[in-house]
Amino acid sequence: MRKLCNRSGDKQSERADYSQKQIPVLDNVEKFIRDAVQEDNKELAREAFDWFESWRSWKDSQLLDAPESWNAGSGLSIALYMLIRIVEPSLVIETGTANGASAASISAALEANKRGVLHTFDVHEFELSLVPVHLRPRIIKHQIKRRGGLAAWMRENHELIDSTSIFIHDSNHSYEHQKWEYSLAKNFGFKWLVSDDVDDSHAFIEILDGKKSVLIDGDKLVGVCIFNN
Repeated sequence: MRKLCNRSGDKQSERADYSQKQIPVLDNVEKFIRDAVQEDNKELAREAFDWFESWRSWKDSQLLDAPESWNAGSGLSIALYMLIRIVEPSLVIETGTANGASAASISAALEANKRGVLHTFDVHEFELSLVPVHLRPRIIKHQIKRRGGLAAWMRENHELIDSTSIFIHDSNHSYEHQKWEYSLAKNFGFKWLVSDDVDDSHAFIEILDGKKSVLIDGDKLVGVCIFNN
C-alpha cells in the first residue's frame, strides 16, 4: 500500500509545536486513523485507497474547469473515507465545500455504510462538480451569508447530533475562525472533529478536553480531535 509523502522541511516548526504538546504527528493515513480509533483497519485502508484512485481517475476524465488548489489533499480524502466507514455516522457537517472534493469522499463512505447524510456549508455559491452524480443524494448543500448561519442551523437541528456525528472544518483557517468552529463543534456535542490546515494557526493546539493527532498531508497538516464530551 502506498504511503503518503512527508512534508518538506519548511514546516518543521509547526510539527515541533505539536510534539512539544505531546500530540502525535503521523506520516501516513493508516497510523493517523489507528491513533484516532485505536484499531488496525487494513482492509478499510485498502478500500479507501482503491476508492480514491478510482475517484481521481474519474475526476481527471471529466476535464472539469475547477481550481485544483481548492481541493482536499489525498491524505484528508482517504482519512475521511476511513473514519466515516469506521464510525458510521448518521450526520456529518462540513464547512468549506468548494468544488466538492472532500464531499466526494465523505458521501462515498456514507453510501458504502448505507446510512448517513452530509450537510455541507459554504459562504460562496457552489456546485458539487467533483461529486459523482450517484453520490449526491447523500449531500444537502447550504449557502450561508455569514458564519452565524451555521450556528443557527445547528441550534435548529441539534437533535440530529449524536456520539457518532463528525464535524469537518475546511473553511476560513484564521486563528479566530478555527477556534470559533472548534468550540461550536464541541459545544453542540460533536464527538469527532476533523480539521484541514491545522498548521495555519495554534487554534487546534489550544483545544482542551480532547484526544488529538495530526497527519502530514503533502505540504500541510490535518488534525483529528475526539472530544471528551
